[in-house]
Amino acid sequence: MNLMTSREVLGKQEISSDNDSSVNRFIGKELVLKALTVAILVGSILLLINKYDAIFGDEYLRIIPAILTYCVPFVVLMAGDLSRSRR
Repeated sequence: MNLMTSREVLGKQEISSDNDSSVNRFIGKELVLKALTVAILVGSILLLINKYDAIFGDEYLRIIPAILTYCVPFVVLMAGDLSRSRR
């Protein structure tokens, strides 16, 4: 009986046998590092613009919106790169 390997069944798509999550197969470490760098830089600028009074003044700094300020550039860069790589 001739059994086909997973590589033969799926063509060029390679299946790794180790415990990589499906996300790690599509997203490289370089992309995540780039997205984190952009998120820190752009997020800090956005936080200073949007929460200036809370940082340097008397207003209360709301933590969840501040964290989301950093998440937005990260998600935008990741989604943009993933959609570009699908083309």
